[in-house]
Amino acid sequence: MTFVSTATDKCRRKQPWEAGRRALIGLAAGISLLGLAGCGKLIADKSLTLSDLKASPTVSMQRLGRSLVVNPEAIRKLCVPLGPRLALLEVRTAGQWHQLQHAACELGPQPNLKDGMVVGLVCWAGTPVDGGWPIRVNAVHIYGTAGLVEADFQGGNYLPDGVGYLEAVYVPGLRSVLVVAVNGTDFCMQ
Repeated sequence: MTFVSTATDKCRRKQPWEAGRRALIGLAAGISLLGLAGCGKLIADKSLTLSDLKASPTVSMQRLGRSLVVNPEAIRKLCVPLGPRLALLEVRTAGQWHQLQHAACELGPQPNLKDGMVVGLVCWAGTPVDGGWPIRVNAVHIYGTAGLVEADFQGGNYLPDGVGYLEAVYVPGLRSVLVVAVNGTDFCMQ
């Protein structure tokens, strides 16, 4: 353990009980770490960086389809906003899948959510005037079980009719999305 001392630490007189308190805190922390390791949790001393995520391999994803979302409020709880017009969709449980399928009925059958998760991009801008689909999930990079989703958003003119557009994919091995890169702009989730 490394302690950084400041000028005030050097001038302050140490109390005799401080060494015992530090030893007790260190022992408690060690026991906690051992308990977590015993439960199968991995404790790493290396931080995950954006560079690590971008350099990690892309994984094959199963495209579940595209769907109009006429009632966007039905899936807002499954989404993390990326701005006023875009959101990241995350589905991890069968209950969440049922909620999604009720709002976006054009998706395929439920994938195996025990081995991965469903991610998608939702566009809340309305109907594109040019008739195109405004969003596309291009790739997913995974580092361990953390992921980076790469996507495109097509700017343009939209009718303010309240219709949402969704594209969803299933990604095996993915447990959490840390970054979404839309048209080269990174949105950090945590």
